[in-house]
Amino acid sequence: RLEDAEEELHQERERRVYAESRRRERLKEVVEDIFVNAEK
Repeated sequence: RLEDAEEELHQERERRVYAESRRRERLKEVVEDIFVNAEK
């Protein structure tokens, strides 16, 4: 059914957006750690 396909697509996009934001947060933490360690 078309509705099912659209729902599936929507969920897939939300998962991708969530994963991307998590990855960006993680990257930011890593970069901050590097700067903190560099200042020591």
